[in-house]
Amino acid sequence: RQRELTRLAAEIDQHKPDAIIISSEHLSSTLTNEDELETIKTALCELGVTEIRIIFFVRNQISVVESWYSTAVKAGMTKPLVDVAIEEIYPYLNIYRQVEIWSGVFGRANTKLVSFDEIIRRRGSVWSEFSTATGLAPLQSDRLVQIPALNASMDAHSIEKLRKYNKTRRQKYPEFFVGIMITVFEKKRARGKPVVSPYRLRQKIIECFLHSNKIVENDYFGGQRVLRFPDDKVGALPDEDWIQNLEHARIHLSEMGGAELSAGQIHAAKRQLAAIQNALSQ
Repeated sequence: RQRELTRLAAEIDQHKPDAIIISSEHLSSTLTNEDELETIKTALCELGVTEIRIIFFVRNQISVVESWYSTAVKAGMTKPLVDVAIEEIYPYLNIYRQVEIWSGVFGRANTKLVSFDEIIRRRGSVWSEFSTATGLAPLQSDRLVQIPALNASMDAHSIEKLRKYNKTRRQKYPEFFVGIMITVFEKKRARGKPVVSPYRLRQKIIECFLHSNKIVENDYFGGQRVLRFPDDKVGALPDEDWIQNLEHARIHLSEMGGAELSAGQIHAAKRQLAAIQNALSQ
């Protein structure tokens, strides 16, 4: 962290800018307490920064988990999403706590929240919203640096293939291999089904964050329901315990290869899967 601050100081000395923009999603996921933020604030002040404004993009937690899982698998994760407990990711999902920490250190008046979900709903541009919020002059698309979409979400089938590869290799991909895999999968991403979090995890997320999300909406968005959960992922499913167990069985049996199952067991399992898929499609 000190190395990055030293590099930033050199850039400031070289360019003498009127404003500095520091942007990273890791600012909210890795800086998790007041002491760390106070250290950053002090360091920026020592660099001559006299005014600090926080622009905080927020997103409903169900969508965050599904996007996070795609990224985690591309980084080498081997655990299926059905096995992920909310306790493992709770700090990253607690928007209210994150916002309170940042606004507590930098001031409520200096903290602005932007809803990622609302941008997507109205088919807006995240870049345009970012430019407006930070005071950047709008840039033409042909002037922007084209960066490979390494963080774009992949479809569920591709992610599962990638996860099984991770489990076999038990190590992260070399960078060149990541690029090849993502290039191949991105071509079919629009046609594949997206990653969907398990029913029980979705219900736990709603239970944990529904109330605190409303506080954030009231405090920063004038009561607008900008953090509401996707309508198609809120309702209860039939026989959810059976579905959850079946998801576990399907994943773990596929990883074993089914070598120890008899033909009759395999046939029965296929009938069960067909029945549940038919029930869920109703």
